[in-house]
Amino acid sequence: MVVDFLFVELSGDPPEYLGLEKLTSYKPTYQLIKSLFSEIFGEINARYIDEFQDLELLTSSSEYQIIYLMGHGWLENGEYSVSIRNADGSSRQVLGEELKDCLTFGSVKNIVLLVDTCHAKALERNLQGVSSNLVAIYSSSADEQTYELPIEDVTRFSLSLSTAISCLFKESFIDPIEISVLAKVENRKEKIKISPNIDYSICGKCFRIPTIINSDEFKRHKSRTTRIMRMLLISGGVIFAVTSIFFIVLYWQLWLFEVEVNDSTADMKNAKLSFHREDVKNNSSKKIYSTKIKDRTLVRTYLLPGNYVVKLEGEFKDSEVRRLHYPVTTQATLNIIEKIVRWRLPDKEEINAHPGMSYVAASQWQRGRDLDTALAPQPFWIDIWPVDMKLFEPYVIKQLTHVDGPNKKSPLVHTLMQRRAMKNLGVSVESIRGLDELLEFLDREREPLRKVDPENNSTSLVNSFEIPCDSCPAIVSLEEAVDYCDSRNMKLPTRNEWEIAARGVDGRVYPWGDKFDRNRAYVVGLPEKGEKMELQPVDSYPSGASPWGVEDLIGNAGDWIDSEEGYETQFMGGHYRFDPDNSTVFSVLPVTNTFNYEITVRCVDRVN
Repeated sequence: MVVDFLFVELSGDPPEYLGLEKLTSYKPTYQLIKSLFSEIFGEINARYIDEFQDLELLTSSSEYQIIYLMGHGWLENGEYSVSIRNADGSSRQVLGEELKDCLTFGSVKNIVLLVDTCHAKALERNLQGVSSNLVAIYSSSADEQTYELPIEDVTRFSLSLSTAISCLFKESFIDPIEISVLAKVENRKEKIKISPNIDYSICGKCFRIPTIINSDEFKRHKSRTTRIMRMLLISGGVIFAVTSIFFIVLYWQLWLFEVEVNDSTADMKNAKLSFHREDVKNNSSKKIYSTKIKDRTLVRTYLLPGNYVVKLEGEFKDSEVRRLHYPVTTQATLNIIEKIVRWRLPDKEEINAHPGMSYVAASQWQRGRDLDTALAPQPFWIDIWPVDMKLFEPYVIKQLTHVDGPNKKSPLVHTLMQRRAMKNLGVSVESIRGLDELLEFLDREREPLRKVDPENNSTSLVNSFEIPCDSCPAIVSLEEAVDYCDSRNMKLPTRNEWEIAARGVDGRVYPWGDKFDRNRAYVVGLPEKGEKMELQPVDSYPSGASPWGVEDLIGNAGDWIDSEEGYETQFMGGHYRFDPDNSTVFSVLPVTNTFNYEITVRCVDRVN
């Protein structure tokens, strides 16, 4: 449906005696009304008529027609009069009856006539008897004047119509009478001294004009728009849901790791923190991130759930080795408290006081064969390597010169070390108290050779057995192990201390993971029975280190532990021998023989 819109410019010159000024707002008023009707009705057939001969164009076959008359109007002998402009530019006065004849309404069924002139209602009597259904809306009564608005550059009547029509944008049909009433109400809202009275008249039947909302094209457009909006809403909802899920999952997955550095790295060069992701099942560790510490006192990083080992790396000023590692296992959670893990490094004085040792922080860990959750509340330092022959020899020399003489419960290797130390010192048999008893014991247990030293013509102990290498673990008795640690103001590790130092916090079976690997430890026994036991240097298998950085925990020589049960001596980190589990990190082995030549010592220093 197409609506005809005709704007008729009544711009002829009015009589001079009226003293009327020429109007200037024809085109702005036309554009205003046209834009309004275009928005309401969609496609309209708009024409602008400013010459008399164009009035013939008012004839239309459209079902609906809107005619807007604008110009000067006056009463000539009581009859409504206007002035139109001829094609040659001259003006001609047209009375109301003639104007009605010019507006040949006969072929149009429904007409809305908008009269925007002074004395507009005076035209009403000339419109009686038209053949079309006609609703005329007048800008003023028969005895009133109307006016332009110089600021808005349009007429007062057109602004009132604009406001009224805007209120009907969402209606399916436009009722001209409703427009008249709304325009009249809007006109009275303005606080203007001269406010013309908008009115209307009806000829024939009342009618309503369908708007674009009621058109098939609009319905198709609306349907299409609705589908698009629905798709956009669905898409937006999906995007919002996916984005929300993404961030929720991201929050669920990520956890914060904080390291309190303080002055811990004051005596270090090139200090940095490295983060390693552990694959326990496949015995693998991959470095994923590294950051320099410099002058920072707090380091933060975000990581995904998993097993990690955080390592403090760098060079100490005294060139000694210290291991400060922190193994941690995290799981995805929404609990903000569980998502934050903090590691407070020891201060520099404590670090400097523990050369050759690893720091084991207070942690929650998986203990034993059944992986029971346990808490290690007290941090401690533990030797990275067990004591080797070279480090243990000064202790032996000290024992040899002790007033009570050598310990009769020493293992054979200790005795051999005593013999070597005595030979190096030139100590004679007669100068040592209790030596006869020691010699009798050695003769009975191992039948060592006794020789005479030709240089001093005195009896001395000569090394007649193979002594392990200087960097091999020192084989000691439990009493010697306790005495050795006491001499350092330290203690033997308890079962739990040794186990957490060996396996970390994730419950692994071996220090390096869950799979046994002969290239990571020196283990003798099953499945290769009958292997000869030959002690290896304590630093031979660096790849077998535990998450805390402790080495030589499995095989080679076992480690004495402080037997918490109290009724038997025990050690950990042994060989296969009779059971493969003997070489796991949770295996505790009893000692039934006073002399076990494959047990050494490493000490712990508990932090208050």
